[in-house]
Amino acid sequence: KEITSCSIVTVDGVPAPPCGACRQLLCEFGSAMRIVLGNPEGDVRIMNLADLFPEGFTSGHLLERTDGFTRRD
Repeated sequence: KEITSCSIVTVDGVPAPPCGACRQLLCEFGSAMRIVLGNPEGDVRIMNLADLFPEGFTSGHLLERTDGFTRRD
């Protein structure tokens, strides 16, 4: 499934974007995701994950196996 949006609220200060590890994890659920940043004072920033993380690694970057390997679950 693809996640379409994610909200991140900081307790103090300006709304902060997700860290690099979180950006990668979010990217695995869809790079077109809308990110909504906010704080208790009501400051809000809305951006697209692809703008925050333009070259995220996805399963599309993996090479297809050609050595006859068959996965067994």
